[in-house]
Amino acid sequence: VWGLINSLLSISKSQLGVAPTDADPTSGIGRALTDASLGIGEALISTASGLIVAITTLAFFRLFQVFLFNQIKIFRKSGNELELLYRMAWSGNDNGYAVNKNSNSGMSKPSVDNPSTIENQAE
Repeated sequence: VWGLINSLLSISKSQLGVAPTDADPTSGIGRALTDASLGIGEALISTASGLIVAITTLAFFRLFQVFLFNQIKIFRKSGNELELLYRMAWSGNDNGYAVNKNSNSGMSKPSVDNPSTIENQAE
């Protein structure tokens, strides 16, 4: 957008189509065409620089978007694994925990101080 705005301003700077008023041969049609070509050249340079900035920005945007989606995928996978570990811990199906039917929480960690959990785990 910036390049297009600059191109219009550059062409208007060249005063294309304005007839010369003095008798100097260097200020005739050749001078008007030279001014027009300078304005068009300036417009092309500003448009090219705008495109370079836009394409570079788009490339980095896509790169960071890929990183973001990969991080989201990793977090979802880790969250699923943590949820499975949590459910296994509360269901008593893993090796580290045993179901204690006497407690309110339903879970107790086997320890030497609480031999009933070791006996329940052995069964």
